[in-house]
Amino acid sequence: MKPNPVDWSGSRALVQQLSHAKLKSAMTRYCRGQVIDLGCGGKPYQSYCRGRKYLGVDKRGGDIQGDLFKLDLGKNCADTVICTQVVEHVTDPGRLFKLVYDLLKPKGHLILAAPFVWPLHDEPHDYWRFSPYGLKQLSRQAGLTVVSCQPLGGYLALIWQLVAILLERPAYGRAWTNRLYRAGLRAFFSLVQPLIYSLDQIKPIKGAAIVYLLVAKK
Repeated sequence: MKPNPVDWSGSRALVQQLSHAKLKSAMTRYCRGQVIDLGCGGKPYQSYCRGRKYLGVDKRGGDIQGDLFKLDLGKNCADTVICTQVVEHVTDPGRLFKLVYDLLKPKGHLILAAPFVWPLHDEPHDYWRFSPYGLKQLSRQAGLTVVSCQPLGGYLALIWQLVAILLERPAYGRAWTNRLYRAGLRAFFSLVQPLIYSLDQIKPIKGAAIVYLLVAKK
């Protein structure tokens, strides 16, 4: 199974590549049976669930549309729950973990990704950033057993990703200078970002990450 292609010319290519690589690995190992993707968005990870029953849930897309906490999705109905880049937008993170616990069958797995360092987005509904210890604590409070909680990349990836977002700022606008800068920047990103990714994978310096990936079990 090949990972979804990443456009290295984009400013967020590094975090996308890290997410796809780590989620593919986790989903290959833990996904089984009925999979429910909470906050699925455009379903970027559905291809990693081939051969599984996949149900995407989102406010504005997916197979079922609506508020996660108002929908009747059932109980003990999922073998795997996926939840990526959602928990930071929930006013009560503990409530989301409790929902996951209710959805999972015994011995079912949660695969959840949450930001540790990332600019504000989807404002004003951006409430939290999570350390691995915070994610583990939320899991335990909900009755889940932590299997692993790993960073997506290390300091090098983190620093570059923030630099890439800042470099993109002058590209906004319709003037010919903005368009020229934008074209040059995309070419620069295409050359540099695969190298940054490769260097970061050699021996990531731990202690901070763009995103943490949690796997927990009921």
